[in-house]
Amino acid sequence: MEHFEVPTESYPISELKFKQRIGCEVVASFGYMQNDEGEWVPKGNAPHPPLQEGQHNQGEDDEQGSSSTTLDNVINRIEQLQTFVGTRFDAFETRFDALETRFGNMDMVITTRFDALQSRVGNIEEQLQHLPSASGNNPQT
Repeated sequence: MEHFEVPTESYPISELKFKQRIGCEVVASFGYMQNDEGEWVPKGNAPHPPLQEGQHNQGEDDEQGSSSTTLDNVINRIEQLQTFVGTRFDAFETRFDALETRFGNMDMVITTRFDALQSRVGNIEEQLQHLPSASGNNPQT
């Protein structure tokens, strides 16, 4: 994560930003709604629609702007990391496919050579079987 300059939990500024308020729109975008008691619940469990834009406290504007900028930066860095990792995996997959092809070719070559050797051994064994019978027919002097 440091490679893409994504702040971690131990980074002092991150600790402060984790405590910032998240705007109603952000929470609603995750599929939550505010119920009558003001608690955020999943959309299926809430009787009322989510708060509309502009219904949040006025003091949240500055915090929301800074947190959305931070969120945008984190999302951009995550996308960069995803691209970086994806590229590495694509290269790995290409190399793996090349190795798989080479091993497949080697298997075919080895099988062909083994079959040829097996055929030769069979021919030699057959010739050896005929050899004693051929020597038995020759008169000895």
